[in-house]
Amino acid sequence: MIKKKIFTVVLVSMVFMLTACGTTATTATATKEAPAVTKQKEEPKDPPNVEFAKQLQAFLEKGDTKGAIAHFANIPAELSEDIELKLLLGALYYSDAQFDNAIYVANEVLEKDPGNMDALELISMANYSKGDKKAYSATASQILKADPNNTAVNLQKAQDYATNKKWKLARQSYQKALKGDPTNEDAMFGYAQMSYYTDDLDIAAEYFQKILDKHPDDAAALAYMGKLSYDDGNYLRASNYAREALKYDPNNYDYWMDLGTYQRYQGKFDDAASSWKKATEIDPNYFLAYAYLAGNYDDLGKFDLALQNYQKVIETNPDYYFAYESAAILAFHEKNYEDAIKYFSTAYKYSDHWSYVLMIAACYYKLNNPQGAK
Repeated sequence: MIKKKIFTVVLVSMVFMLTACGTTATTATATKEAPAVTKQKEEPKDPPNVEFAKQLQAFLEKGDTKGAIAHFANIPAELSEDIELKLLLGALYYSDAQFDNAIYVANEVLEKDPGNMDALELISMANYSKGDKKAYSATASQILKADPNNTAVNLQKAQDYATNKKWKLARQSYQKALKGDPTNEDAMFGYAQMSYYTDDLDIAAEYFQKILDKHPDDAAALAYMGKLSYDDGNYLRASNYAREALKYDPNNYDYWMDLGTYQRYQGKFDDAASSWKKATEIDPNYFLAYAYLAGNYDDLGKFDLALQNYQKVIETNPDYYFAYESAAILAFHEKNYEDAIKYFSTAYKYSDHWSYVLMIAACYYKLNNPQGAK
C-alpha cells in the first residue's frame, strides 16, 4: 500500500539520522588530554545525505507535504536514484493531488524496477483519482494478474461495488483485500460497515472490534458498535459507545443524534432533547434534529415546543412535507386555525390526501367561516 510505503521511507530516513548521530558522536568524543581553550572547535557537519534525511524527516513529522516535495530539489546526487525515496516523492505528489507528477515518478521507478508493485499501485490510484478509469483499469488488471489479493486494488474495487450496491462483489473484494493484508484498517472498516448495512451483524461487530483493539479511540468504530448495541436492544450499552465516540469527536452531528435516540429509548426524554439540541448547535441548518425534537415534545405533550421545532423543520427543509402535516395538527390542537390552514394546504400540495381537505374545512368552521370551508 502507498501509505505504508511512506512510513517505510520515513524509517529509512530515520536510519540515516541514526547513522548521523553515530558518526558525529564518534567524531566529537573528547580526548583525555584536552588542550587549553584557545579556540573553540567547530561542530562537525553532517554529510549531505544525512542532512537531507534530517530535514525531510522534519517536514514529514510536521505533515508539511508541500515543504517535503520542495525539499527534494536539494536531494544529494547519491540519493537521487534511490527507489524508496522516489516512491516517497510520488506518494507525496499523490497526497497533494499532483496526480500527473505522481505517475511520472512512479514510471521512473518502473524503468529501474519493472513490476515494482508499489509503483504500479501509485499509478493505478493516481489514474483513478484523476478520473482516468481506462488507465486505472489497465494498471489494476496488471497488478491483480501478478497479485490476485492485492490490497490496494481490491479495496478500491470493493468500495466501488459497495457504492453501486453490488454487495456480493463488494464482499468478495473486501475479503481479497483482507487476505492480502489482514491488518489494513481501511479494508477492515469498509468490510465492517458494508456488513452492518447488509445485516451481517456478527461480521460487522468482529471487524469493528478488531479496529478498536488496535485503536480504542476510533470514534467511527465506536459509533458503529453503538448502532449494533442499539439493534440488539441494549440501549444503555449503545449510549456508552456513543458517549465514548463523542469523547474523541465531540462535534459530530450524527453521534449526537444517535445518543439522543438511545437515550429516548431508555425513557430519558430530557437527556435525548439535550443531545438533539447539541446537534442543532453543530449544524443549525439541517432539519433532522428539529424533527426528532418535535416528535419528542409531541409525545411529552409539550405541544408549543413541538410546533416550534416543526416550524424549524419547515424552515430548514421546505420539501419535508410530513412536517407540514404534523405542524398543522399541532396548530389545530393549539387552536391556531389560520396557521393550521396554511400548513394543511401546503401538505395537500405534496400529497393530495382527502383528509387534508376535511381538516382545512374544519379549521374554517372553527373560525366561523363556513364560506371558506367550501
